[in-house]
This record gives sequence, structure tokens and C-alpha cells, in this order.
Amino acid sequence: TPRDVVHKHVILPASSQRLVIQTCKANIPAGDWVNGEIRVPLKRATCHALLSFGDQAVHMPLRIQYSEEEGIIPATIEGIQAGLTLFVDGSADCLDRSTDPRSSTRPLEATASWSSGEGEEALQLLKALELGPQLCQAQFRCDLSLSGHLSSDVEPEGVQVLRAFVAGSLCLRPWFHASNKTAVVEFYHAAKAWFLQGQDDKARETCEKALKLGDELRPLPVEMGDALHLLGAIHLRQKSLPLAIKCFERALVIKKVFGNEEEPSDSQISTLLALGGAQLQSGK
Repeated sequence: TPRDVVHKHVILPASSQRLVIQTCKANIPAGDWVNGEIRVPLKRATCHALLSFGDQAVHMPLRIQYSEEEGIIPATIEGIQAGLTLFVDGSADCLDRSTDPRSSTRPLEATASWSSGEGEEALQLLKALELGPQLCQAQFRCDLSLSGHLSSDVEPEGVQVLRAFVAGSLCLRPWFHASNKTAVVEFYHAAKAWFLQGQDDKARETCEKALKLGDELRPLPVEMGDALHLLGAIHLRQKSLPLAIKCFERALVIKKVFGNEEEPSDSQISTLLALGGAQLQSGK
């Protein structure tokens, strides 16, 4: 369903002899990647252009023409590379207070293009497809190409009306970045590597980054339990026993949520032993 367009009118001087599309832009929210499809939230998408005529300007919202079926892109290499191309258009009527309504009847034209590009954090396509929707978020590269046309007409009352029309294409191609869950996993593995190398300060800093990101996710990722256990081991080696005990206790709570209630997992047993060792050292 096309978005409704609200026209904004401006009064233009008779000396306006040039149409310019100063800026144009589209905004597409993040997509949903489910069931092998990337769903484009076109109902929440916006597109606009800023036109100028001489020393006057008008902001023109553009309609994005689409059907319900067009908001879906197959999550395949071919489907993502092909993307989705939609038609956009808009118009506005502008009054010209010229004393001579015949003074400007020559159509004026302009073109413009804009591209959002991809974020610096964009993953390679094959890597994104390998990670899948659980670890990746779909965004959209927008390529907008517009042409504008300004013509004049004289109404029966003798008032000269300038009519601006803008139309073009909006091409959408998905790109992907790692979700916070992916970053949690990567930070955890990096922290573990620093810990094994004896670089406790770097390990603690990296582990805390993983936990900070993980705390923002709902539900909590299962890796949070491992990250807390690792942070507890770091504090234990640095003789920060109260902090170590707190980390092990929280790690155990999270591991129990993801574990089997009837039989503790090896991971839970490892944390229980670490917790007991820390409590023993602290005299509890």
C-alpha cells in the first residue's frame, strides 16, 4: 500500500528559471530474517526529496509504491544480490505571483541520485549466510535515482501554477552485521585466549565487554555463563576472592537456566568446583 503524501506549497517568484533536486534520501528500518526470507518493513519506510526553484524550496515526501508480496527478499546469494527495486513518486503545486502569467511556460527538469552505502561493520555475504539469522541483523543499502519536472499552467482565474513532479526508483539490497550475540561470543573467545596467555588485565577487559553486551540481550545468551565463569577465574587468579565468588555464583545461576534440572552438566560441575575453591580460599 503506498504511503500517503502530504504536499507542501510554496510561493515562487516569476524569476525562477531552474529546478534543482538539492537532496534526496530514503530510510528503511532493519529487516526481519525468518524462514529463509528477509522481510522489508516497507510500511515504516520513508523517502523524500528537497527541491529548489530559484531562491525558494519545497520538501516533498515521496510515495513508495509496493504490494504486500514485494516486501520479501529470498535469503540466498542470488536473491540478496538482486535486491528489490520499487517505484517512488511525488508532486506539489506551487503558486507563482507573476504579473504576467505567460512569462514562464517552459518545462524545467532535474535529476539526482543518492546511495546510503553499507556500514563499516558489514559482513561478507557468505559469512553472513553461514552465521544465519540468530547471529546477524539485516540492514538495507538504498540506491535512489530521481528525475524532477517543473511545468507551468494558467488557471481560469489567471493565476499561474507551477507543478513539480518527482519520480524514480528505489533499489534495496540487504547487507548484514553481527548481532550483539555474535559479539558476545567473539569477545568471550578473545578473553579466553588472553587468559590462557597469562594476560589477565586484557582478559578481564575483554570479558567485561562480552558481559556488557550480553546483559542487553533478552533472553540472555547461553555464553553468558561461560563468560562469567571466565571472569571469576580471572579474579581468582588475581586474588580478588569476593569478586570471583560473585562471578561464579551468577555463572551457576545462568548455567542452571540452560541446563538439565535432573542432572548437572559438566559446565555446571566445573563452576561448582570453582565456586567451592574460591569460598575455601576466602575462609567461608
